[in-house]
Amino acid sequence: MSSWSSTSCEDCHCEIFVHEDWDHAPRFCGDCKEQRRAQWYERACLHCGGSISVHRDWNNVPDFHKECSWFEVSCNICRSSLRVHRGWDNPPTIHKECREREAAKWIDRPCKHCGSPIHIHADWDNIPQFHKECAWFEVSCNICGSGLRIHREWDNPPTVHKECRQREAAKWREVPCDICSQPVKVHQDWSNPHFSHKECLAAYRSKDVPCSQCGKSIRVSTSLQLKCKRNGWDLPKRCAECKHDSLLIKGAIGALRDKFPFALETTIEQR
Repeated sequence: MSSWSSTSCEDCHCEIFVHEDWDHAPRFCGDCKEQRRAQWYERACLHCGGSISVHRDWNNVPDFHKECSWFEVSCNICRSSLRVHRGWDNPPTIHKECREREAAKWIDRPCKHCGSPIHIHADWDNIPQFHKECAWFEVSCNICGSGLRIHREWDNPPTVHKECRQREAAKWREVPCDICSQPVKVHQDWSNPHFSHKECLAAYRSKDVPCSQCGKSIRVSTSLQLKCKRNGWDLPKRCAECKHDSLLIKGAIGALRDKFPFALETTIEQR
């Protein structure tokens, strides 16, 4: 014949009868069991919408089934699988090992301007030499005089603003050279513009030539040389005095020939 024994309810400690043939002895009396059953309720999983049994005494109520909580994304560094929980506020985007390897690639080097360290990465192609705030400084534009931002790493930093350069370029025009007819640049702000190349003017600079009669030096200016060139004239070969004397001699000889009916022979002596 089967025998009965008694035990205490774990909640209210009242007596519970237990039969020796039972595989699982009850731990709670009927009333306590009903009370415990009333503490469980159902809520929907935020991922699949299925039912989740939740106890009212739990501090951290689950929002997902265990199988719905975890999913996989690709690590931003190695691109392999990374398990992420749906309940995490800030889910990781890289593996812990990848983060540590990446952190080891960052090094410090001194700024060439202030000497303070710059945080740089070993994989960067163009390693900065300056902090961002140290890299830029201002100079005065050579045209307008206002501030012009310059970067310290530029090989050929500008000296004028782009707008100033464009305005200045618009003031230049090309005209034919008075001497060689090739284009020569002239600025609209010049008070006395030169319409000839420097090389051309140098070729026709003022010079001294000897008088063909008396040997005295004659000064031939640039303007006179250009005037002779334009008109196809020869450069002067006699000084003003010899030219004046020649006119006087020609006039005197002409007067004598008019006076005497016979041929006259004349000789002009050099000075």
